[in-house]
Amino acid sequence: MMRRLMPTPLKDIPLTAKEQKDFEQKMLQAVALGNLPFSFVELAPLQAALQKLRPSVELPSRRALGLGFRV
Repeated sequence: MMRRLMPTPLKDIPLTAKEQKDFEQKMLQAVALGNLPFSFVELAPLQAALQKLRPSVELPSRRALGLGFRV
């Protein structure tokens, strides 16, 4: 009998440096397009939800997010 290998759940795979940078850019875009304050990324429910989906993701601080903002 052949044994099937189960794929590793995505949430268990660490982000690469490029994926982390892309994530931070998308967070910045979401905050800017939603006209939200940079402090939005520090809300506990948002952080908990994102950590649940992908524990290896590093959430940027509001200050770090603000530094990435270019007009």
